[in-house]
Amino acid sequence: MSFYYTDLLLEAGNLLGEAKTANDIFETLIEYVNSALKPDLSCFYVNNTSDTSMKLKLKRGFTDAPDILQKESELLCFLLESRELLCLNSRKISPFEELLLNDSMNSGIAIAIFIKQQEYGALIINSKQPFYFKRKEIVFLESLASIITSKELK
Repeated sequence: MSFYYTDLLLEAGNLLGEAKTANDIFETLIEYVNSALKPDLSCFYVNNTSDTSMKLKLKRGFTDAPDILQKESELLCFLLESRELLCLNSRKISPFEELLLNDSMNSGIAIAIFIKQQEYGALIINSKQPFYFKRKEIVFLESLASIITSKELK
């Protein structure tokens, strides 16, 4: 991972350490993801307590994104059960096509967000450019999610 990503990760880690609420965590997450990865679209979806969907909570970018994702979808089932990051770097037939949030996107990366083992939602990041996400972006995002997973809310 480059010094740029390492510095941003340390900075984000400090802010996350000071976070008092889940919303503070989500806002820090989306801001640092945008600063580091410079995607075309970043969305954070939170669990909808009234049903089995996830609702769009935070969005950065000028393109459209769905307001709701169904937790029974192949994408969310995989993310929540495996707790693994998922990357799709081109528009190809895939059970995870939903990762590309609209027709103008060609690369996507997503990860489920847990705080102290409690499922909170999913972060989905898209780029119009194919093959946009590389190993260093994946490591950055996995590291950021790992910091959040170990976070204690005050």
